[in-house]
Formats: sequence, structure tokens, C-alpha cells
Amino acid sequence: MPDRSSPDSSAFVGHPLRGRQWRVVGGVQHVPGTTPTLEFDDEGVSGFAGCNRFRGAVSLEGSRWVVQGPFIATLMLCSPELMALEQELLARLGRATGCRVTEPGTPTPGTPTSGDSEGALVELIGIGGDVVLVLEPIDAVHDLLGDWRVAMVHVPERQVVSSVDGTLTVTFGLDGPTARISGHGGVNRFHGPVDVGTGILRIGPLASTRMAGPPETMAQEAHLLRALEATVGWRLGRGGIDLVRADGGIAVSLVPAVSPPE
Repeated sequence: MPDRSSPDSSAFVGHPLRGRQWRVVGGVQHVPGTTPTLEFDDEGVSGFAGCNRFRGAVSLEGSRWVVQGPFIATLMLCSPELMALEQELLARLGRATGCRVTEPGTPTPGTPTSGDSEGALVELIGIGGDVVLVLEPIDAVHDLLGDWRVAMVHVPERQVVSSVDGTLTVTFGLDGPTARISGHGGVNRFHGPVDVGTGILRIGPLASTRMAGPPETMAQEAHLLRALEATVGWRLGRGGIDLVRADGGIAVSLVPAVSPPE
């Protein structure tokens, strides 16, 4: 464990990390289809490490900050490649003591990146000034826009997040400057307004067509619409995005659609 009692403060530049979601684009080996993320708030740091979600405490002292492990994480098992990514990311995050802003497109020697970064990046810096992770701010509208397939929906009566078939779809789009949602619930099409920001997502009220279908399909559609309207936030997840409830649980999990719904 490095001694953080007297870091070289000249190596760090203070930056408002809190209140935004960040995509990890450098410092760890890129695994296709997986996007590790970080988010800093008053309680510390949390994020998605490649397989599991995690949280840890952070002590801020001016431009210097210390991640106070160990991290608390969910206990899912994934492929060896993803577990190795997660282990490396958490180890590197635990070494961070500060951050600095870099210019767009500036490579860091010896630091692999995903190759698709745009805009200013933030480098998390270790005690000796070495770069431990490179972060890119997540653009709320950019990352949500497009066609999605519904993978899982929260069913409050059963207190579970249930898998669904592939007929449920969601599309986020723009109507001028206004974000909108539309989709297919299995029987009916629906649409409505969206209020989106950094980590914030509020949907509805939703309107839909009024066709009838099998009871099981109608119940699944009702669960989806109710879960969408219960959404208060969002985050990048495993291969897609998770829409989040007020209690922090998943309302709806979405994965990229191969093609728009017909």
C-alpha cells in the first residue's frame, strides 16, 4: 500500500468529478461490448467494473483525494476476461490520489484506450504522478439515443427484475430540442416525453394504442409501462443501459436493438 501522507500536490489539478457519470476509456484493457463506468457523489465512488457494480468511500482534501477501500461489490461471476478487467480496474482505482484534465486526442504513453474517446478527458493520477485510469464524461443524450430491446423489467408485485422476450422495444429520439421515447410493449405502441440529464431520466406520462392481446402479454406490457414511468435515472450497464428506480434498483434493462422495430 503506497504512502499517501505527503503526495506531490503539483502533479494534480482539482476537477469537479462529482455529479457526472464517467466512462473508463484508458488504463485497463478494453473488452468489446463492456463499458466500465464511475460516478462520484457525496458518499464516495460507485460504478460498473465490467461484471459487478461496486461502491467505495472517497476522502477529498483539496486537489488530493484518497479512495478508502475495500470496495463493496455485487457477487456475480462472469467470464475470466471480464473478471480480470474488474480486478485490474478496482486495483487501479484504489491507487488514485488525484486527477487532471487532458486535451482531446492526447494519448498517454503505455495506457491502452478504447480508441473512441471524444472531447476532454480526465486522468486519475497515482501517488507518483502515473496515470492509473482515463475517464471520459458520458453524454446523456448521445448515449441514450437510438433503438433498444427490452431485456429485463421490474415487477414490484413479485419484487423481481424479470427477463422478457424480444418483442418489447424502446427508442429514444429527439423532436427538435426535446427528447422523446417511443416503443412497442408487445401488443401496443407507446410514446411520451423524456426529461434527461447526467444520470437523471424521467419518462412520461406515456400514451399508447389500445389493442387487446393475450393476458400474459398484456400483463408484461403493463409492467414495462409502469417501470418506465417509475424511472428516475439511468446508467451504462453490461452491454446496454439500465433505467433506475428511486430506490436505486433496476426498473428496465435495455440492450442495443439489431434493427428498429417494424
